[in-house]
Amino acid sequence: VHGESILQQFKNLSIQEPTEQTKVGLVYHPDTLLHASHQEDYDKNLQPHHPENPIRLMSIIEHLEALKLMSRCQVISDYEPCSREQLELLHTPQYVKYVTNLWDQAGKSSFSFNEGDTYCNKHSVRAAELAATGTILAMDKILQNQWETAYAAVRPPGHHADIKSRVSGFCFYNNVGIAIKYAQKAYNVKKFVVLDWDVHHGDSTQQFFYKDPNVLYISLHRFDQGKFYPGASGDPKNIGEAEGKFYNLNIPWNTDENEFIPNSHDFIYAFERMIFPIIKEFQPEFILVSSGIDSCIGDHLGGIEYNVDGYS
Repeated sequence: VHGESILQQFKNLSIQEPTEQTKVGLVYHPDTLLHASHQEDYDKNLQPHHPENPIRLMSIIEHLEALKLMSRCQVISDYEPCSREQLELLHTPQYVKYVTNLWDQAGKSSFSFNEGDTYCNKHSVRAAELAATGTILAMDKILQNQWETAYAAVRPPGHHADIKSRVSGFCFYNNVGIAIKYAQKAYNVKKFVVLDWDVHHGDSTQQFFYKDPNVLYISLHRFDQGKFYPGASGDPKNIGEAEGKFYNLNIPWNTDENEFIPNSHDFIYAFERMIFPIIKEFQPEFILVSSGIDSCIGDHLGGIEYNVDGYS
């Protein structure tokens, strides 16, 4: 199955026109499916070579369609890649240039190559730019009062990007961080909460806003005394610096202690007793969720057991 085939499957989805009352938005782009580590990863009937693969996004959209939820959303699925100017609201020009040239410097001798722990093929850089734009578009629609909430189903992900000026953790650009910088500039939004429930700590998001008192970063993640990826960045002692001190909250799970496996009861408890009261006191103007679902039960990398009840 080739990339063009999986794109055709996407285009065949019967997206109905939403009603005027629709206030929930969905943003995705079919071309991000072309970002893959192996040709076989386009085929949902085969075992994928990599956990961050096109079938993840395809499964989300197909599930929404099967439940007839697509028709209840306003859908944007055709848009342009993020501009260099927008990318550089967060990342340095040197980093953007490095990412832009990744594939051209690879020699193109195979379907993809690995840059550290992150694969790249000829479509990856464009997919990363589309992921950043998708997040910005979702924020635009909300801040223009056209949508109340939005789900940006974008890939590749972003919350490990630009650590030591390199792509890492399957991430190229920090989509959430770019969107925050964009909203600050375009709409003068002052106070943000980033809630990150991916099983891995968002070291990139923490890094970019560690000294910023206007961005409250909250992460629930598997930590295992710093032995779980990405390591020490997720330590609860990391609380921010300078004016950003106390605006960085890490809530780590240590599954290496007494065979503890956190589940939705623990997840909900953390929200009710810690996260909700803190967000309420902070009084944000905008909340973004880094919604990594590798914390869900059954994920072979995550190893923890949130379920639908917890997420809802």
